[in-house]
Order: sequence, then structure tokens, then C-alpha cells
Amino acid sequence: MLKETIIKKINAIEWYSLLLCIFSIPLFESPKSIFLVITAVLFSIRHFMEKDWEKILFIKDPRLGFLALAIAAALSAIFAKNHWLAFQGSLDFLKMYILFVIVATDFSDKKSIKIITATVIISTVLVTIGALSEYKRNNLNSSYIELNSVGHVNHTAIYLALSFVLSITFLRTVKNILEKILISLAAIVILSAVLLTDARATVSSIVAVVTIIFIFMKKEKQFTHILISLIVATVIIMLFVAPSKFSQQYTSIFAASFHSRIELWEKAWEMFISHPVVGVGAKHFRFYNTFDSGSHAHSLYFNTLAQLGIVGAVSLSLLFYLIIKSLYNSYEKSSLWHSALGAFIIVIVNGILNTSLHSEHGLLFSLILAVGLNSKGSGATGKSHLLQQDV
Repeated sequence: MLKETIIKKINAIEWYSLLLCIFSIPLFESPKSIFLVITAVLFSIRHFMEKDWEKILFIKDPRLGFLALAIAAALSAIFAKNHWLAFQGSLDFLKMYILFVIVATDFSDKKSIKIITATVIISTVLVTIGALSEYKRNNLNSSYIELNSVGHVNHTAIYLALSFVLSITFLRTVKNILEKILISLAAIVILSAVLLTDARATVSSIVAVVTIIFIFMKKEKQFTHILISLIVATVIIMLFVAPSKFSQQYTSIFAASFHSRIELWEKAWEMFISHPVVGVGAKHFRFYNTFDSGSHAHSLYFNTLAQLGIVGAVSLSLLFYLIIKSLYNSYEKSSLWHSALGAFIIVIVNGILNTSLHSEHGLLFSLILAVGLNSKGSGATGKSHLLQQDV
């Protein structure tokens, strides 16, 4: 009886610590890591007491892919110029692994998933409103949207795109009219901010996501109408707020940006050829880049080859394979399945021109996968159907 009471209290603290971690991801730099560590410690204690922690670490779902990338980055640290810096790259992937494991194992019931999703949307909207206010104070035509903790405009765009996909798929699960209105408004704010980032790769990935979602939801006419209305409303708002974002000058800027990316990809390939097995080291692209700027290859695939070598490329392929496999296994079993599909498309399409598994949006991606690939929940344990079918 005492053991059960202790486990319940640990689970409660673990839950609130997880929510604080999720809320902090786009807003604050240090708190998200602190709360994630606290959550992970409590998670470990709880499952050690329940004597089932060994069963949850190596299930054949995306968690193994994140773990493989963490190991690949750790191996690269052995031969890197700056061992600690490369090891930090390993910790980034390890955080994604830990977050996925915790959410998929302990908090996959319907109520928890709803609260987690709402927390993501609220934190994203809050930080986006702040960024939009800062953007308005500056020159509308020369400034860019950047979220507090997320940073660089391209990374901000990816984070916003992932949040947008989560919000529009979350609309399908809510019945309350007020909730639908609030989520719709949140989606408009987030999509508007995406357009203001001028990140064309991200906008293209959103177009791909919306197209595929339409295909999978061809029978859901009401949702289709809502989604189209949200997109039209956002574009109309953008035409009035910042019409210059659609002007010809940004086409020429994009062409120049694409040319510089090709140069970075060529440099990344040179790094891979000279360090083919484990790469030059996680976060080490800048040490080998001879151009004036560029701390990464502006491509998930070239960046992985350059920094983590063949081992990293195999690990990334494993992650993608396990995601596809999990999407297939969980189809029509999860209320937020489309959010996992959409997030995956955002990452692979955006990965052509950007490093789409960076720290903050990598965490959000792993979180969306965790809630999107799990069932609605069917008991007090809150364990996912993925866990149940593999153990």
C-alpha cells in the first residue's frame, strides 16, 4: 500500500515536471533541460520500483532511432577536435530519446495527450505573440521572426511548422466549439509567423503536409473546410500586414540562398570523404568550413554525413525506417496519427535545405511522434499500444 502511494506521488510530480519542460521548450533555454532531467529521474525511480524499466528502453519504435543518433554523435566525439562540443551534440539526441520514452510510456492516455498538446500550442502561441510584437517594432520588411529559445529564423520556422501541424490535427479531436475557435486562432497566428520567416523550405513542407492530409482525410469534409478556411484567412491577413513578403525581391534572395547552400553541401561532402566513418564530430561543421559563415550544412542529410559519417547516416535511416513502420502499425489507432505523419513530412522535406533535427524542434518532433503514434489510452497505466505489442 505504501509502495503504491509513493508511486502515485512520483507519477504526479513527474507529470507536472514534464509539462513544465514542454512549456519551456520555445520560451527558455535552461529550464527545459532541468525539468527534463527531473522528469527522467522520477521516471527511472518509478519504473525501477515497478520492476519494468528494462522493458521500455529498447522497443522497436522511433526511440531506437533517436538513441542510435545519440550513440553515433558520442562516437564522433572520440575523434573530434572538441570532445565536449561533440558530446553535447550527442546529448541533444539523447534528450529526444528520453522525451519520447517518457511520453510514450507513461502519458499516452487520451487526457494526458490532450493536455500535452494544449501545452505545446499555448507555449508556442505565447512566444510567437512576443516575436510578432518585436517584429512589428522593427522594420517589417527587413526583420525576421525568431522565437526566444529556438533562435535562428530557419529553426524557428521549423518549430512553428511542427506546432501548426499539431494544432490543425488536434482540431479533429476536440468537440467543444470554443476550443475549436481558440485552436483555429492559434493556428492562424502560428502560420502567419511561419510566412513572416521567409523560410521557403518550411512553407513548401507545409504545402506537402496539407496535401497529404487532404488525401488521408478525403472523407472528412468538415475538417477539410476548416483547414482551407484557416489557410485562406492567414494568407489574406499576410497580404494586408506584410505584402512585401510576396514581392519579387524575395525570389532573388531565395536564389542567392540556394546557391550558398550548394557551396555548403560541397564542403560537407569533402568533410565526409575525409572522415567517412564517424564524421568530423557533432557540431563541428564550422571548424572545417572555409566560408565566412555556416555553422552547419543547411541540410539534414549532408550535415549528418559530414558530422557523423556513415554511422550517423545509418542511424538516421534507422530512425526514418522505424517512424514509417510505426506509422503503418498505428494507422487509424491514434487520435493524433496525422500529426505524427505531418511532423515526419516537415522533417524530411525541410531536411533537404535545413538541419531539421536541431535541438528545440528536434525535441518537439520527438514529442509529436510520441503522442501521435500512441493510442487514445485504455487504462490507468497509460502505456502505449506500441509498448504493448512489442513487449
